[in-house]
Amino acid sequence: MMPILWPKARIVFSLCLTALFTMPFVTAGDLNPPGSPTPTMVDLDEINSGVHTAANNAHDAEVAALAAQDPRRPVQSLSGSATARYEITFRGSYYLTGDIEGQPGLSGIEISASDVTLDLNGFTLLGRTGTLDGIRVVPGTGDVPRRNITIMNGTVERWDQDGIDARLANSSQFRNLRLDDNDEEGLEVGESCLVQGCTITASGMSGIKAQEDCEIRDCVTNGNGTISAGCGIVANSDGIIVVNCISGQNSEHGIATGTRSTVIGCHTFENGGGATHLGRGIVAGTGSTVVDCTADLNGLGDTEQEGIFAGAGSTVRGCTAEGNGDNGISVSSGSTVESCTARGNGNNGIFAYDGATVRGCTSSDNGRHGIQVNNRGRVIGNTCVDNGTNAFLNGAGVDAMGAGNVIEDNVCIGGPYGIDTNGVDSIENFVVGNRIHDATTPFSGTGNDYFAPAYDISSNPYPTDPDPYTNWVY
Repeated sequence: MMPILWPKARIVFSLCLTALFTMPFVTAGDLNPPGSPTPTMVDLDEINSGVHTAANNAHDAEVAALAAQDPRRPVQSLSGSATARYEITFRGSYYLTGDIEGQPGLSGIEISASDVTLDLNGFTLLGRTGTLDGIRVVPGTGDVPRRNITIMNGTVERWDQDGIDARLANSSQFRNLRLDDNDEEGLEVGESCLVQGCTITASGMSGIKAQEDCEIRDCVTNGNGTISAGCGIVANSDGIIVVNCISGQNSEHGIATGTRSTVIGCHTFENGGGATHLGRGIVAGTGSTVVDCTADLNGLGDTEQEGIFAGAGSTVRGCTAEGNGDNGISVSSGSTVESCTARGNGNNGIFAYDGATVRGCTSSDNGRHGIQVNNRGRVIGNTCVDNGTNAFLNGAGVDAMGAGNVIEDNVCIGGPYGIDTNGVDSIENFVVGNRIHDATTPFSGTGNDYFAPAYDISSNPYPTDPDPYTNWVY
């Protein structure tokens, strides 16, 4: 008996039968296809080429993206010139996106505009044989200097000329730079510049070379002058300020400045020492001030030199000079040396030319005299101990080689002479109130000098009412 189908069910059943009998037949493919399979591989060179292209495109895209986010401009996006790999021709702010390698006959970067900031961004400009300057500032028409340039935060090394040649950049700044093994100057700057936090080593000539009214602070210069005579810091111009710098083992002077300069809190050591090079620790021009500095073991070569030398009308205060080849501290006419220490130097501890004052200093164990003055000087309140260590030099605690000096209230202990005014031109010197102990000859002078009476309390009772000008031997 046929089942009873409800109207909706009968409709569905009819549609299924219709689809079954009207469906087209589908046959399988040929089991033996004609021909052999063709390769679908990509050549390896094509892959590598594509990878490099993709990488370059990615780097370009990254540079473009950075440029879009940062108003500064990447140096590597700039074109070059006939003398440089990259050239900055418009004012603005620029930065490195990677190291720059030098090419023969070219500088790394040229700056041909004022008002430029160049951030090396921690990267290195690396020179090679035949290159020019690492960075060069190109002057304007008629060699007019550029102005307001800042270069900072990176390394410049192994260029065949200067690391940075910015001698025609005035009123500019150079900060946090490392310059090493460049064949000429490490860093050369123009007038009224600031050099701060830089380390300059192994330059063929000087480490830092500056022009007038520059300030150099918190820098280290070491081992410069590898090709020719070179200072750590040299600025033979007016108004230089050098603060908290360290300068050592340079072939010539550690720090050399011009007139009206100020050197504060600097340490110099082992400069000079060559057969022909001068080698002072610090040289300051006329009217300069040298304060709280040290100069150790400078000028020990064939041309022995001072630890500190200051020109006429200068002040040297609170400094220490030890183990230098010639005088520890030397000053020219009209200068003042006060509260300084000079020890173990090859010649005099302190030497002062005409009209100078040496006050409140300690000078000991020097090869010749503790303190030596020329004419019309004042030597007051100093302590000189065991000088004359070179037996051939007949040293004294205080020696006056000229006329009209005042030698007062000094303590001289040990050595061949306490106070000696027996120079060829020693006349009219005034020697009072000094105290001498254990010197072979306490006082030695000519009949034309005034020595207050010398009282030897080692063999006489202490006087009840001593003259305040009395010289004492004890």
